[in-house]
Amino acid sequence: MSEVTPIEVKDEINLSKLFSSLNLKTTENILRKVEYEYVTDANNQIDITSDDVLRLAAGLSAIFANAKNEDMNLYNKHLTRNVINRIDSIIEEQVNDIIHNEKFKALEKQWLSINEIYLDKPNDAPIKLSVLDVSKEELLDDFETNAVDISSSDMFKKLYVSEYDQYGGEPYGTMIGLYEFQNTQDDINWLSLMGKIATASHAPFIAAVSPKFFGCETAEDLADIKNLGALMEHPKYGKWNNFRKTEQAAYIGLTVPQFLLRAPYDPDNNPTIGKYIKNFKEKITSPLSNEEYTWGNSSVLFAKNLMRAFKITGWCQSIRGPRAGGTVEGLPAHTFNIRGYEELKVPTEFVIPDYRELEFANAGFMPFVYKKGTSEGCFFSVNSLKMVQEYKDPKDSENSQLIANISYTYSVTRLAHYIKMIMRDRIGSSATKETITNTLSSWINSYVTTVPNPTDLTKSYFPFKAAEISVEPIEGKIGWYRSNITILPHVQFEGMDVELSIDARLNS
Repeated sequence: MSEVTPIEVKDEINLSKLFSSLNLKTTENILRKVEYEYVTDANNQIDITSDDVLRLAAGLSAIFANAKNEDMNLYNKHLTRNVINRIDSIIEEQVNDIIHNEKFKALEKQWLSINEIYLDKPNDAPIKLSVLDVSKEELLDDFETNAVDISSSDMFKKLYVSEYDQYGGEPYGTMIGLYEFQNTQDDINWLSLMGKIATASHAPFIAAVSPKFFGCETAEDLADIKNLGALMEHPKYGKWNNFRKTEQAAYIGLTVPQFLLRAPYDPDNNPTIGKYIKNFKEKITSPLSNEEYTWGNSSVLFAKNLMRAFKITGWCQSIRGPRAGGTVEGLPAHTFNIRGYEELKVPTEFVIPDYRELEFANAGFMPFVYKKGTSEGCFFSVNSLKMVQEYKDPKDSENSQLIANISYTYSVTRLAHYIKMIMRDRIGSSATKETITNTLSSWINSYVTTVPNPTDLTKSYFPFKAAEISVEPIEGKIGWYRSNITILPHVQFEGMDVELSIDARLNS
C-alpha cells in the first residue's frame, strides 16, 4: 500500500454517523479508540488490534483523515466519493502486488492452463479429461524409489495397471504435463523413467522445455542464441543426447516457447470475473518485457489440437501445419501505446523465424510459431525427443524420421489400445492363427486407403497407406500367439529446397 501524507483537519469527523451510513455495527469502545486524535497514528492502531471490525474502523478513519477535500467538517457525499475512490486505488495497488507475486503467478498458471484445456474440450466427442495434482518433485521421488523396477511405481500402476492392463479399463491417450525441464541429471532421469511408463501404456507425455535448458535465464535470451544446432552438440548435452537415442524418447515431446495465458485485466478489454473488483485495471509498467505477463506452457495448445483432431476423425495424426490441424486461433491479444502508436503484444514469449523453427525441430523439440500481426500460431513440427539416426540404407533413415514424428506415434498408440481390447475379448473362444489374422487384418484395413494422391481430408480419416499383419503361435505355450503389425502412414510434407536462377541477358 502506498504511503499517504496526512493533511490538517480542523474539525473531527462524525464517525458514529459515518459507520451508521455504511451499515457498520460499532460500539462506544470502538468509536472511542478511533477518535481523530488517535487516527494520526492509525497505522499502528491497525497493526496492534486483532478485531476485524476495529481494524476496518481504524482503516476507514485513516483514509478519511487523509482524504483530499476542501470541506472536512462532517460526513458528506463528496467526501464519501473521494474516500471510495481512494479505497479503490488502494485495493487496486494491493491486487496488483498479489497477482504479480511469483508464487501467485505460478498457481495462476496451473489453474488457467487447466481451464484453457477444459473450456476447449468438445462436448460432442468421446473425450475425457483427468487431472492429477502432483508436483514434478513428487513424481521424481516415485520414479527414483522404483527405478530398478518402474512397474512398481504409483504412476505406472495408475496409467498401465489400472487402465491399459485392466479389463474394462479406459487407456489414457496422452499425458499433458504442466512442467518445464532443464538439462539436469534429475530431469533427464525423470523424463527417461516417464518415457518408459508412457511407452508401456502407449500414452505419449507432452510438457515444455525451459530457457534454462539452453543456458538462458529468460526467453528473450533464448531468442538471441545464434546457432542452436551447434549448441546442442556441446559436451554438456552429452547425457541428454544419449537419452535421445533410447526407445522411450519417442514417447516424450517438449514444446517451446510459452504462450500468453491471458491479457492484462482491464475494465473494457478484459474485465475480471466477479462483481467485487469488476473495474480492476492491471498495471503493466513495461509492456515490451515479458516479466509482468502471465505465461503458460504451449503443451496446453498442443492438447487443444489433439482434441480437435480426435473429434473430427477419431485419430490424432492431423496436428501439424496450417492446413492439417496445427493452427491455434484466438490467442489473447493485448495492445498498448508506445510513442503515440498502438502496438500488439506478441502472444508468445518470442517470435520464431523459419530457420529457427527447423533448428528446434531437429533438436527434438516442438516449436509453436506465432503468425505475425494476428492472434494465431501454429505447430509446424511435432517431433519427439527421439534422435533421428542416419543409416546407409535410405529406407532405414526414413523409418527413423517416422518414429521421431510424434503425430505418427499417436496413430500407433491408438492401434495398440484397440488391439489389446480386441484380443482380450477373444480369450476363451476358439481362435486359430488364420482367424486372428483375418480379424486384425479386416479391422486395420478399414483405416487404410489405396487411393492415389488422397486429399488431406481422406488421409485424416484413413491415416495409413498400407498395413500388414502377421500372427505366429508361440512354441511351448499352447493357445498363445505373437503378432507383428507393420503400418505405413501417409508421409506428410516437410518442406522443399528451392534453387532459383535468373537469366539477365537482354535481347538485342
